[in-house]
Amino acid sequence: MAFALMVQQLRLLLPLPPFMMTLIIGSLVNLSLVLAARFTAPAVLWAMSAALPAVAFMQGHLTLPIMIPVVFFSNAAYAFFCKASQRACLRILVAPLLKASCMTIGFFAVSTLFQIGPQLVWRFLLIYGGLQWATSFLGCLFFELMDRRLSGKESV
Repeated sequence: MAFALMVQQLRLLLPLPPFMMTLIIGSLVNLSLVLAARFTAPAVLWAMSAALPAVAFMQGHLTLPIMIPVVFFSNAAYAFFCKASQRACLRILVAPLLKASCMTIGFFAVSTLFQIGPQLVWRFLLIYGGLQWATSFLGCLFFELMDRRLSGKESV
């Protein structure tokens, strides 16, 4: 959890364009979720899933406080799927789709509940949904590359 929280702080230190910053930091945060899923207890996954969006909101990177539960449940679904999945291919392909789907459904629920305009909803989904899928995919991919390297299955 410390690694993930530290990575979120990089936004404050690195002067990169927002898209690049989100791609890099999001991928590393998702990598930390997959690492925790594979090597820690479920209680740690729940704690990380809750702490990461709360800290992101406090840093100003999550604009609506009502999105904290949406991100929490999306992170939890992603992490617990990675924990349960024994096949790397399944993790890499399905876990990012699951997380992006949870985020999309959650955002639609929030936008309906708070009557957020459709233009903002679609803009958010086009930008944020694609980035969520990409960072989740890269997080799983980085884990698989690290796991293969550390287990000696593949040499560099």
